[in-house]
Amino acid sequence: SMDHVYNELDKAGALIIASPVFFESLSAQAKMMIDRFQCAWIAKYILKSRLRAKMRKGIFISTAGSHRRDHFENARGTVKAFFATLDFKYAGELFCGGVENTADINKDEKALSKAYELGKDAVKEDE
Repeated sequence: SMDHVYNELDKAGALIIASPVFFESLSAQAKMMIDRFQCAWIAKYILKSRLRAKMRKGIFISTAGSHRRDHFENARGTVKAFFATLDFKYAGELFCGGVENTADINKDEKALSKAYELGKDAVKEDE
């Protein structure tokens, strides 16, 4: 249920959104979840209710079949708005183009290494 998702994101110290890009946007499932947070947007921007006292880190990881970097722009904008609404600082991203099949990403050692580093950074306390 969405109540479970709301509660888990409220407790989260960091958030990583991972979604493939389809037609220059997030997957339908990722976008549908984000759209269900319109209530948080209203609370923050209309009712002026701050959700968190401290910013948390948010990371966006995405794949696409195309190698064009601009195919990630619309998805990035959506994720940035989502993070801002929930008081997550957009702390990093990893965009992997040319990924047509599920296992293709396993061949990209550089991307896997960067994903690992992003994950470590997401849970590291800022100094």
